[in-house]
Amino acid sequence: MLIISCLLFAFLLIPIILMKIYQNDIIGYIGERHTAKLIKRTSQSRVYRDIYVAGSHGVQQIDLIAVTPKGILVIEKKTYIGLIVGRAYDKQWKVFVNRGRQKFSMKNPHHQNFGHIQALYENFSSMKDKCIDLVIFGNNAKLGDGIPAATIRDADISRFYEDLPDILSSKQITEYSCLIEKLQQDKAKNKERHKKKIVELKRNPPKEAEVVEPIVLNNGASKGKKIAAVILAIASFVYDVLPVDLMPLLPLDNLGLSGAAILNLVQQFTANQESKLVLILKYVKWTFVVFVVIAVLLFGGVVALLMNLMVK
Repeated sequence: MLIISCLLFAFLLIPIILMKIYQNDIIGYIGERHTAKLIKRTSQSRVYRDIYVAGSHGVQQIDLIAVTPKGILVIEKKTYIGLIVGRAYDKQWKVFVNRGRQKFSMKNPHHQNFGHIQALYENFSSMKDKCIDLVIFGNNAKLGDGIPAATIRDADISRFYEDLPDILSSKQITEYSCLIEKLQQDKAKNKERHKKKIVELKRNPPKEAEVVEPIVLNNGASKGKKIAAVILAIASFVYDVLPVDLMPLLPLDNLGLSGAAILNLVQQFTANQESKLVLILKYVKWTFVVFVVIAVLLFGGVVALLMNLMVK
């Protein structure tokens, strides 16, 4: 039974730890994919993801580009949660989470996108005045007063797009799409150059940089919940190791308790308690709990039935 419990620990814990390590990348990827689908459905146009453009200020990485009749949408996607506060000319914006109890800084995403658009203009002068600067947050974000008009949430994409005038002909759409696809041919080389640039910036950050921008903010569980999760995990492991078994005829109770304890531990120590990862962990954890409860009830029923038969 101990071997089975250890294997269960490894089977559940290893992939969850990997998900936690790469949480930012996973959430960023999912967020970009979701937004890309919304834009594609709304504009009926092709959307390009993860584009690398070499310019005078190094290689720029653009989250999304959509070549539409309304223009070339150059999109910076953000997956922050909480209240977003900032103005067009502010170098830094503020992000408030936990009902304002925590505050973080982030770079003005429109300043980032300005560099992306300038790199496109340097490569393709015909795109000048055809690009639209657009920053999109997820629906978990709340946009404060003074936020630039071209800062929206996923839920606002359709309304924002419909309000734009048509400026590109079918011929221009085909032409600009071919230019974007041409950029994709050099993606591997430019991506490597971009990685080196990021490493260099981390080693020698610019003086004006105040923060290193995270994708997911710390919105974690309380200290009490974390301590309780650790105690439950230790208790479940001790129960697995000790020779005492409350239901020796039903060994799966150990697996259910261990699984629920591990999932609860990872859930409480996940930085962003509003992420989809935590939601998944909750569902799976309570599935284990329900499984154990059902198993206990069935075991109790069988024991009661056997005792009743023995008495008769």
